[in-house]
Amino acid sequence: MHELRSIKENFVQKEELNRAKEYLRGQLLLALEDTASRMVWLGDKVMVEKKAPSVKEIFKNVDKVTLDDIKEAANITLTERNLNFSTIGPINNNKKKILKKVLVI
Repeated sequence: MHELRSIKENFVQKEELNRAKEYLRGQLLLALEDTASRMVWLGDKVMVEKKAPSVKEIFKNVDKVTLDDIKEAANITLTERNLNFSTIGPINNNKKKILKKVLVI
């Protein structure tokens, strides 16, 4: 919760966004090295988007993401209304009070 609150209040720094973009590029390239994974990925893209974008196109779109885009997405999605929590087993009133204090974005 602390990390989500931090993202919403302080937002992401440029260096962190650049690291995330590099990580995404690397993970995509590694995933596409395996023929079966590549075919599943391409099939999914064709079914959902009616076309299979090239890796170059995807990288261009990743490069387009800005700090303002992240800020906007955080303000839309990181709200208490979108927060879900589940537990297994009984929770007494004391634990409920503690959880209500902790589960705040």
